[in-house]
Amino acid sequence: MDVYTLLYLVFVVAPIGTFVHESGHALGASLVKANSIFLTIGTGRRVYEFTLRNIQVIIHLYFFIGGSVSSEREVPFDRFEKIWIAAAGPICNSLLAIMLWYVNSIYPHYSIVLLALFNFWVAGINIIPFQIRGRQSDGCRILMALIQK
Repeated sequence: MDVYTLLYLVFVVAPIGTFVHESGHALGASLVKANSIFLTIGTGRRVYEFTLRNIQVIIHLYFFIGGSVSSEREVPFDRFEKIWIAAAGPICNSLLAIMLWYVNSIYPHYSIVLLALFNFWVAGINIIPFQIRGRQSDGCRILMALIQK
């Protein structure tokens, strides 16, 4: 791998995949009528923020290091709504990956393939149930909602 490919992966592919994933969760929360949604990209000092309807988007200096979404509603989310919110992230990554794979079949380029494969990877990893340092994967959240009484 050359340095340009590495820079492309770190500063373009990962942030796009993260933004699509977290936007999926925000969309899922919006569809189940969350009162407020906070979509955060990156870490470090805040460099930009804006609000779109009830979604507050916050971009941090190190935009290429992860992201998260939190949502709140006066009435607690039911099991189906929790599952929908958790599944919406991987679904959006999968849809983008499929679209990119199709685009690559018409306009082949390794940068499109890398973006598609990364989004497939994000969707696949996040649907696996696991927990690390108190943070749950989407698959774990789905599993917990399914076994919740």
